Amino acid sequence: MEAISVDPAPSQLAIRLTAEQEILRSEIRTARTAAELTAQLVVQQFEETDRILDRLQAASAHLHAVLDAAEDLSIIATDLGGTVTLFNRGAEALLGYTAAEAIGRLNIIQFHASAELAECAHHLGIGAHVVASGMAVFAHYVSQRMFKGREWTYVRRDGSQFPVDLSVTPLKGPQGDVVGYVAAAADITTRKRVEETLRTLATVDGLTEILNRRSFMESAGRALSRAHRDKLPASVLMLDVDRFKAVNDTYGHESGDRALCFIAATGRAVLRTHDIFGRYGGEEFAVLLPDADISTALTVAERLRRRVAAAPVIIKGGEVRVTISIGVTSYCGGEDTLEDMLRRADKSLYVAKENGRNRVETMAPDWMNA
Repeated sequence: MEAISVDPAPSQLAIRLTAEQEILRSEIRTARTAAELTAQLVVQQFEETDRILDRLQAASAHLHAVLDAAEDLSIIATDLGGTVTLFNRGAEALLGYTAAEAIGRLNIIQFHASAELAECAHHLGIGAHVVASGMAVFAHYVSQRMFKGREWTYVRRDGSQFPVDLSVTPLKGPQGDVVGYVAAAADITTRKRVEETLRTLATVDGLTEILNRRSFMESAGRALSRAHRDKLPASVLMLDVDRFKAVNDTYGHESGDRALCFIAATGRAVLRTHDIFGRYGGEEFAVLLPDADISTALTVAERLRRRVAAAPVIIKGGEVRVTISIGVTSYCGGEDTLEDMLRRADKSLYVAKENGRNRVETMAPDWMNA
């Protein structure tokens, strides 16, 4: 009987098919797993993006709340060309524009005094045409770190100007390059007014409103130094109210104060604007006359004496007449000092008192009489 042989090929084919099916199932599982992971990542990314957006929105809201809370501080952001990109409520209050009117429409240069910008440009050697374009001065000051707490002048919508304490800092992009500026400004009008009041109190006599003794000595000393440098004449007057004690004793101290104010007012009316006039002490006054020789000084002194004698001092319940005696001297050059001149003028004043009061006297330096 003949033997029958069996072909092994079908079994091997089945094995190969089974293996390929397993590989395909594995790839499908892998693809499904990858798809699931990708989907999870996408979902996570969306969720993270939502969280970032929420944080950004919260941060933006917080930033705007902070900016709007700073109502006494003008905060303006710009691009490199100066176009406004942020305008807080403080800026609205100080400058008179709304944020809608300013953002994207106005240039920060419009809020600055053009003359001040031109002066800074000239000082920095920048052409005026560059300033007109916007930001050359800003860019220079920021690059040199010179724009921290700098006093500047802002211009309101109505054209009025006011002083501000201004700080400008660069606004940087993601790559660290400057993409704009942030300008923070505080109105310092009140501070300037207080400073001026304090300066006035430090330099001006509270009663007569002319220079006090210290300020007179400083101003007269500078003027005499200029006269010495430029070889120009200068003269000094010392004047004193005659019988002032009697005025106080008879009419009261308030009347005496009015007499001193009358002398000061008369002096301001008679003297030139560049003459230096101060209350030297008590009822005594001093004057330095720049560019005045002895002849001119004597003429001025006599005019002042006559003007005081001609008009009454108005006091409570009536009027009183006062006179003054004046001593005069001139700058003699060389080592002659303000103190020397005041001493000579005071001696001349004493002579005027001795010779009957209500008069003008002069005295040459001792070395000229030798």
